[in-house]
Amino acid sequence: MATDPPSPVPSSYLLHPSDSPSLTLVNGLLTGDNFPKWQKAMTRALNAKNKLSFVDGTLTPPDPSSTAYPQWNQTKDMVLTWLLNSISPSIANSLEYHTDPRAVWVDLSSRFCHGNNARIYQLKRALSSLQQTTNSVHEYYNQIKQLWDELGHLQRNTDLKDLQKQVEDEQVFQFLLGLNDSFASLRTQILAMDPLPSISKVFSILFQEEQQRLLHIQTPPSESLALALPP
Repeated sequence: MATDPPSPVPSSYLLHPSDSPSLTLVNGLLTGDNFPKWQKAMTRALNAKNKLSFVDGTLTPPDPSSTAYPQWNQTKDMVLTWLLNSISPSIANSLEYHTDPRAVWVDLSSRFCHGNNARIYQLKRALSSLQQTTNSVHEYYNQIKQLWDELGHLQRNTDLKDLQKQVEDEQVFQFLLGLNDSFASLRTQILAMDPLPSISKVFSILFQEEQQRLLHIQTPPSESLALALPP
């Protein structure tokens, strides 16, 4: 009785002879604050090697009894090693017990993908203070274009609702950029909120903080002490 021929191994499972566990796919290790740039570079590198499906959720693992399973398992571990090679040791150590590159990808996204507000603020601050100084026009253009490109990547939206939120967030960023450094701690807390609060809410938070400071300054020491003591 004739038997069916074994199913062909998908091309994404195959490794090139030059592929090795010591390979680093991108320049610059992931440190956390550079996650968007790292993720974009890693996506390109994995796609070039036909291995992006191991992290983007489009690949379904084969049945363990399948003839393709050993090759899939080997390639999976290779992709996982490549990912860990491209992450700073302080972060990679916390990922060592993951056995699936997709799990590492999701873990990193959950940690760093929502921290864009602080980076957007840093980019806008850099843009507002950037000057040509002694650089050539070409060097100055390269500097500002790099900031524009990263900012555009972080703020890329196509949905009308998202675009409206982006306009509202822009008001928040502009307001925070002009604040005195005495509000630096509170500004950091606001930037850590996801999503960013509305400009009216940000104003309310800062106004209340300012009023509390004024009250503390205007309250005589004896009265302040009396208010702090229980009746």
